[in-house]
Amino acid sequence: MKMCAYVGTALVLGSLLSTARAESDQETLTQIEYNIGRAIIKKDPVMLDTIFGDDFFSYSGQSQKRTKQDWISNSVSPKLVISKFRYSPFDIRVFGTTAVVQGSNDDDARYDGRDISGTYTWLDVFVKREGYWLLIANETVTVTDGTEKRGGVWTTVTDRAITSSQ
Repeated sequence: MKMCAYVGTALVLGSLLSTARAESDQETLTQIEYNIGRAIIKKDPVMLDTIFGDDFFSYSGQSQKRTKQDWISNSVSPKLVISKFRYSPFDIRVFGTTAVVQGSNDDDARYDGRDISGTYTWLDVFVKREGYWLLIANETVTVTDGTEKRGGVWTTVTDRAITSSQ
């Protein structure tokens, strides 16, 4: 009978530790996401370098593949000026040593003098290596309402529709 009590207690404690670890991972990943935003605003390549895995890559909404160095160089470039960076709540899912974070942010920003303000949705993939979460993949897309800027004028997008005949 005592053995059953010990096993039951061990299972409960193991479950509590697992839950605490999951909450801790979510808190850590939340902090990392906020640190990415801070590092971009502060133009801190060292912080970004510690967050990104060496095998990191990213795809932008324009289907451009970027390496870790490309992404960091672009993010800390003096051409990029962000006056406001606001996160919406984001979702974090942890699967052992892999995590997926999805969210969006609203930016007031300019790149090389061009207004790039808007809402962006993103998906980040992290892996835990040697006890640390590292960002290894990202995809970021500009959110639109079915319109896009063409020649300085906002136009309804109709030429990108996919039909069942394609």
